[in-house]
Amino acid sequence: MIKGLKLKAGIALRPNTPPDTIKDIIDEMDMVLIMTVEPGFGGQTFIKGSEKKVAAIKTILSQKGLDIPIGVDGGINNNTIPLVVKAGATQLIAGSAYSRGTL
Repeated sequence: MIKGLKLKAGIALRPNTPPDTIKDIIDEMDMVLIMTVEPGFGGQTFIKGSEKKVAAIKTILSQKGLDIPIGVDGGINNNTIPLVVKAGATQLIAGSAYSRGTL
């Protein structure tokens, strides 16, 4: 339905959602967003190990021959940026670090 409206489709994964959950539909997506905190409010701390989920999504995309953006949202700052970029993130969403002037 989304594609029928000539819009792009994306999917977001909460911290406890396994990457394999979207394996069968990822080829229909135009982007994947990995939440590295529980959605709801800003200023939360990056959940340690979330970069592994980014890497797992990158692997799934590579296996399927797909090249779509992987976004990361939650606890993005000068310390976590290198972790998620190395894992394969191509889009970073930073709120609190930006508003505090620490980016």
